Amino acid sequence: MTAAARVPLCATLLAIALLIACDKGDSQGHTPASVVQDFVEAMGSVHGEPERAKAAYNLLWSHAQENLKERAATASALLGRVVEPEEMIAPSQFSLQFAPKHYLTVLHGDWAEVTVQNGSAQRVVRCINEQGAWKVVVDFPPPRPIERRRDLP
Repeated sequence: MTAAARVPLCATLLAIALLIACDKGDSQGHTPASVVQDFVEAMGSVHGEPERAKAAYNLLWSHAQENLKERAATASALLGRVVEPEEMIAPSQFSLQFAPKHYLTVLHGDWAEVTVQNGSAQRVVRCINEQGAWKVVVDFPPPRPIERRRDLP
């Protein structure tokens, strides 16, 4: 085989390898793209649906879950009732300006970038493989500390 004939063959094999890598499922068979798709669908119906909020919460990476737990603890203290972490999810923070039609994944080890597209509109969503499961990376701002009134002892 000549060098000129090997170039298309190598390019084809590389393309096949990239396609296989981009569809790498986790221990439950979920891919980064399927997790992002599930998250987008769950977020579209979170408002007033506790099961959907829990489903969306379970798809978040551990840092986001810890942030929501801290916020829920603060809300619980302020309201005098238990507030679950998934109740702290505000669907308006996740609204997309378009309905996703295509999900394209690029893997970087335990990290993935999923490009959500519809025509020329697109958004990149990061995922991480935590303990064998793909999770959606959402960076929340740190919760504010509880302020105490200065006139109280």
